[in-house]
Amino acid sequence: MMQRGLAKFLQFGRKVNNFPRSHVKFFSPLYLSHAYGKLTRTFSTSTTIFQEENRWLNVDATVDERRNIQSKYFKETDTGGLSAMEYLNSLDEDDAKRLKVIKLEYEVALASGDFVPEVMTDEDWLQAWDCNGRTQRRKLYRYLGKCEKIEQKNKRLKEERRIKEETRVKEQRVESDGGFVYAGSPKNTLILRIADKQMNQHHSKRCYEALQFGEKIIFDMSYDDLMRPFDITNTVDQVLEAHGVNKLYRDPFYVYFCNAKPDGRFVERLRKSTQGDFTYYPFTVTEKSYLDLFPKENLVYLTPNAKDYLRDYDANKTYIIGGLVDKVVTKPVTMAKAKREELTMAKLPIDLHMRFIMGNKSLCLNQIFGIMCELKKTGNWKEAFKYIPRRKAVYIDETEEFERRTANLHMKRQKLRARRMGYDI
Repeated sequence: MMQRGLAKFLQFGRKVNNFPRSHVKFFSPLYLSHAYGKLTRTFSTSTTIFQEENRWLNVDATVDERRNIQSKYFKETDTGGLSAMEYLNSLDEDDAKRLKVIKLEYEVALASGDFVPEVMTDEDWLQAWDCNGRTQRRKLYRYLGKCEKIEQKNKRLKEERRIKEETRVKEQRVESDGGFVYAGSPKNTLILRIADKQMNQHHSKRCYEALQFGEKIIFDMSYDDLMRPFDITNTVDQVLEAHGVNKLYRDPFYVYFCNAKPDGRFVERLRKSTQGDFTYYPFTVTEKSYLDLFPKENLVYLTPNAKDYLRDYDANKTYIIGGLVDKVVTKPVTMAKAKREELTMAKLPIDLHMRFIMGNKSLCLNQIFGIMCELKKTGNWKEAFKYIPRRKAVYIDETEEFERRTANLHMKRQKLRARRMGYDI
């Protein structure tokens, strides 16, 4: 009714020429409907938001689905090399007043029961200060609140698992003259129990042997500025998974992470993912360039934009993988850097052996690393490409079989749809 009344008023204003014609177009019924809906969404109650967030947290969402929230609204603030606390302390008078108003706004939202985080760090205040408006800050508070709830839940579940494991071990142990032994296992046996710590030491020993006698592989971590915080997290997860794949091989690579700034986002996230210290891991993280560590003529940069294919593995070469999760980066930045440094470039011959059936041709860092590990072991591209998911690509010699199976499945679906509609087939 309100929209209809305003529309009639505007029509009357146009007739009597008492309302400017240049302003009438901004108050059409379609615009009023859109504005009314926007106002309704803007002034929704905090209780509804809180219930919505609780429903989201109760759903068994994957880690990727939770992280995708961050990529919707937030950007990284350029602090000029300063920490968040130093940057906030160096604000001028007007910006400091704006930050004070934002903190007061947060305290009011926290006191009124809105879905906001209970603790705000200096990095969080910096992101809130960099937001363009109140709506964007509310989205930031909702995201930080979700992360806080998830972290609290993970800590609680971890503590419950620890207590449960301790209880189980105590129940399984029985007293004996020689100390404790596991109940149900024979006391006189030649088979010793191998602990996880011993297995990790064994795998790490292989990697350290590769440092002295084996082949090296490099991750180029100079792309921090091109990635969002969400992409940095993905990069760290993928390189740690690549480290796990590397340990399982009898003759592993020794991994270098070059061009990694000590105060950069990659190192900060890597330190957080490795429980605060990664110096005990069998890989090297350095801010030095690979040009300072290896001969330039032995370096080969693996980039998907190269013209030449990597035909086979050469043990005398050191291969470089760009540490970049390029979900938003569409420019050939890895090829451009290799050209600037005048390095040999090559790309994996995926098109010569496989055909992609869905998605794009981009691969994760751990998949590329696994391909190089298997190629080093077997020298067979077909065996190496087992790290590419079968949902994305099939081998060329299996294309006909895949198309036949897909056609049969499509025919079965058509027949089932026809039967549901009442047709006899």
